[in-house]
Amino acid sequence: MRGERASEKLERGYGRARPIRCTDGLVARTSNGSTTHIDEAGISMKHVCYLALAATFSIFAACADDDSDMPPPPATDGGVDAGTDAGPSVQIQGLTAPVHVEYDEFGFPHLHGKTDADVFAALGYTHAANRFFLMDFVRRAVRGTLGQLMLAPGVVDTDVTSRTFFATRNGDPLPEKLVSQLDDVSRSYFTAYAAGVNAWLADVRAGRNGATLTEEYSLPVIAPGLLTDWALEDSAAVALYMLNNLSNNADYEATLGRVATTVQALTPTQPNVAKTLSDLYLDLRPTFDAFTVPAATQAATPTSARLKLPPIGTPLPKQKTNVLPTKGTPTGLPSQTAEVRALLDTAAKRLAGIRRLDPNGDNFDHGSNNWVIGGSRTASGRPLLENDPHLTLSNPSIWFPAEIDAKSNGGTGSYHMAGGTFPGLPAILTGHNDDVAWGVTVTNWDLSDLYIETLTKGGTAVSFNGADVDIVTKQVDFFDQGNKVTKTLAWVPQHGPIIALNSPASGQAVTVRWVGLDGSTDAQAFLEVGRATNVAEVQQALRKITTAAQNFVAADKAGTIGWFPYAQVPARAWVNANDQSTWPIFPQPGNGTREWGAAPVPFEQLPQLTNPPRGAICTANQDLTGASADGNPFNDGHAATQAADAADGTRAEQIMRGLEAGGNAHTIDTIHALQSDTKSLIGERIAPRMVEAASRATNLDTQTQAVVAALNDWSTAGTFLCPSGINGVTPTDPKVTDAAVLRDSAGCMAFHVALYALFQGAFADEQNDPAVSPPGNPLVFDVLGEVKVMMRSFQSATQPADEPFWDNITTTGTTETRDEVVQAALTQAGQLLQAGRGGRDTWQWGAIHALTLQSPLASATPLFNNGPYATPGGLYTVNVGNPANVNLDAGTPAAALSFGQTSGPSIRTLIEIGTDRPHMQMAYPGGADLHRSSPFYNNMVPRWVRSEVVDFAYGAGAVANPTVRIVMTPAP
Repeated sequence: MRGERASEKLERGYGRARPIRCTDGLVARTSNGSTTHIDEAGISMKHVCYLALAATFSIFAACADDDSDMPPPPATDGGVDAGTDAGPSVQIQGLTAPVHVEYDEFGFPHLHGKTDADVFAALGYTHAANRFFLMDFVRRAVRGTLGQLMLAPGVVDTDVTSRTFFATRNGDPLPEKLVSQLDDVSRSYFTAYAAGVNAWLADVRAGRNGATLTEEYSLPVIAPGLLTDWALEDSAAVALYMLNNLSNNADYEATLGRVATTVQALTPTQPNVAKTLSDLYLDLRPTFDAFTVPAATQAATPTSARLKLPPIGTPLPKQKTNVLPTKGTPTGLPSQTAEVRALLDTAAKRLAGIRRLDPNGDNFDHGSNNWVIGGSRTASGRPLLENDPHLTLSNPSIWFPAEIDAKSNGGTGSYHMAGGTFPGLPAILTGHNDDVAWGVTVTNWDLSDLYIETLTKGGTAVSFNGADVDIVTKQVDFFDQGNKVTKTLAWVPQHGPIIALNSPASGQAVTVRWVGLDGSTDAQAFLEVGRATNVAEVQQALRKITTAAQNFVAADKAGTIGWFPYAQVPARAWVNANDQSTWPIFPQPGNGTREWGAAPVPFEQLPQLTNPPRGAICTANQDLTGASADGNPFNDGHAATQAADAADGTRAEQIMRGLEAGGNAHTIDTIHALQSDTKSLIGERIAPRMVEAASRATNLDTQTQAVVAALNDWSTAGTFLCPSGINGVTPTDPKVTDAAVLRDSAGCMAFHVALYALFQGAFADEQNDPAVSPPGNPLVFDVLGEVKVMMRSFQSATQPADEPFWDNITTTGTTETRDEVVQAALTQAGQLLQAGRGGRDTWQWGAIHALTLQSPLASATPLFNNGPYATPGGLYTVNVGNPANVNLDAGTPAAALSFGQTSGPSIRTLIEIGTDRPHMQMAYPGGADLHRSSPFYNNMVPRWVRSEVVDFAYGAGAVANPTVRIVMTPAP
């Protein structure tokens, strides 16, 4: 899975605050000719909902400095207590036999029942007992009913956003569509799951079995007593929450449309600025040629010999290359009017709000790693599988590890599986069963398109294929601080929701079409994967995937491994590789000339592998085939599938190096070590160049010399590791005593501070140019593009030609060089580190690289946050630790050195599968129970911070000494 759907796009504003804009009203005419107000989609949950709550929660904010100021948790936690729960008499309607639930020492529940429906019902009860607030929040956020629960101003705008976007192209609620697409078997599981959730809600209402709500429900803006029963549509809404975040990249396409138009406009008058923008956003070449298919299929070769995949059916090339490929030169970069550019600006913001329904987030970092190794490459002869999906790290964790067993001890069901569940859904999304293991990362297939619509008939229709097509409008009721209000929402039926439009007289609008708007059968796919008995059955099950767009890797006990990145990728016959205006990464005309084919790209035309010659398959959100190696992902004779925001290949490169280094002797311990790897390939290339640039400077002050010394020691050692340097898990714990670890920690800290200063020194002048960032509407550059540009530049020991970004466009009479900008960045880093930390002996990376697990209410009150924790890893390391929201110009030294992490490995799994019982190890940054008095409240976080994993008990009798036992029985 992915956590920033520009998969590694991290925004940074060079000290400029991002503007927060509420929606402007839209006026259009209804079909009867009357004028009505259309409420646009796209308001960020963070920007509208939670900032609106801040005043309401101010009474709590005063007591948020540390845990000692928090109100005490309730005496009864309502969840599970290690060794204290007496075994409540839980009853669930529809059970056919008792279900036994055992919690192990880590808080992982193990559910054993007689039928599939019985264990899914028990899972529903267990999810609700531990995580209902998040389930309630997510279902309402997607279905547009959050205003019923939260009595605060602004929440209704978020509801309008969600109800508009999560709808069919005719405006009907999308969760209802998903439920209608369930087959009978899947519907029975969803029904049983809902019965379990509702049994827990009934216990809460009746005060039975210790069932209580968590403290969030006691806040003054939460409507008292509003506990709506769980419906199948609620589970569908939870599924949409994930699908949207993982596969809807329309916001990035809006940004690319804005950039392309700006590049076209600036080329005649400011060609250097135009060139810089183009390098940052429109050069699609990856940093490393670490492509999944060539790496898995060609014969054993050095890592540097991974090559671009030729057209399907031709032999793989044998020659080697150590240089980046030549960029292609297609023509026809799309250009829009200034008015359309303004619409695209609006659309980008609003789509980001839709895409990031994650409440904590401007940085929903959808990166991920997975790999699978065949038995020929392992010491035991059994396949090994790794997975660590990178998502926003929150409190509670989005994952809920569990074992679901309807087969052991006389069970008659089809399921015995374990792994990561998502509260609200009856499925294991990453994990294993008796026969098969599987893991997921995001493919970055392009499943959405933006359309520029031409309004007709006074704003009530759009022009399509030479005719006028009426805009669909619906009157929808919402709740605003307890009062019912009616809003008018609008859709273009052949495409989807209207995201932005200007006045009808100007005649333009922006709509978005996303595969998910046509419904989804992804739930059935995951359920079928869970009962597969071999890799071939996994592949068959995945043919039901529509929208999840995941790199599924799988292994079975017979030794087969496979990779199947299935999704219903739109067929776009109109794409011309030599004409960029037709590339689907840019907004397209909505006039009917850029429509999807009746059927998606056939699964057979998507890349996929079974038992490849190299015996290992790796994905890390990078280009999967090498299609983008020359900068043109559409000229390889394949269907247009790739989005523009794939990862740059840095993590994939380091994983592939590790897989090669392990030879044929991999074990679960070696893949754990690779999963925990903090080596910075960015540092490996750039840090030595920084030292070289410093050696050509004169009169460096002592602060700058300290930075250079730390970088030199790091480079000379050649490790380029990023340990926290902390002997503990919090930033204030003492430092370690190991000299090598301290050296690496200081080097990593010095490098990241200098790197971000380098980004600022190189690109802030272009970003702040009014032609790029008009007043009140800045284009916030993203780190992905900046990393790629820097990695290309520093491949050379001296400044390459045609890199105008080193010159500061605000100065006259001089042309700054790379050396000068690097030297200035080193000086700035020295000043920041001295002011914020002191001498080099205090440069422990974990002191400024910290993670706070934020609750859904974090923007209003920090009471339910958890942290900070000192974390290892850095920018694009395998054990990823991307700094978020870095602002070197913040008002205080401590704030300027805030390199906090907000996303990362949301769950870590390591699985060995063979003819005997599967063996899984796991860690995740959370705990089973959201009740703060529970021993299972975030109990796994310290292990996760230390990159430790624990054995996950599996099978009847595997939990020798349960800490909690609950028996769930049929209701009379």
